[in-house]
Amino acid sequence: MSIFSFEQDIILLMVAVLLFMIAVGLFIILPVSAKYDAYSNVLKEAVKETETSRRAKRAEKLAEFYWPLLTAIYLGWSFWTMAWGTTWIVWPVGAVLFGALVGLMELLHKDTP
Repeated sequence: MSIFSFEQDIILLMVAVLLFMIAVGLFIILPVSAKYDAYSNVLKEAVKETETSRRAKRAEKLAEFYWPLLTAIYLGWSFWTMAWGTTWIVWPVGAVLFGALVGLMELLHKDTP
């Protein structure tokens, strides 16, 4: 509205209308979202743990160790050499290596009884 009119009253009125529209949207979305989350949590507890969720938990445990270690290596190498334009290569190589490690972990896990 400030493009079409420079009156302060109209601009203030439009801000109030905008806040009212946001409040109505939240009034509609929040109860439905809370109910959906509650049902999801109840049903998730009732369902037995699947193989996919176990794999995801193993990958998360690896990620908790791997990514902070990779960050420390990156920062140490970058601060030591001050070659920030070159050391960024750690991230794509580390991402591919993480995928390979998760695959290797799954391969080794399937081999063991």
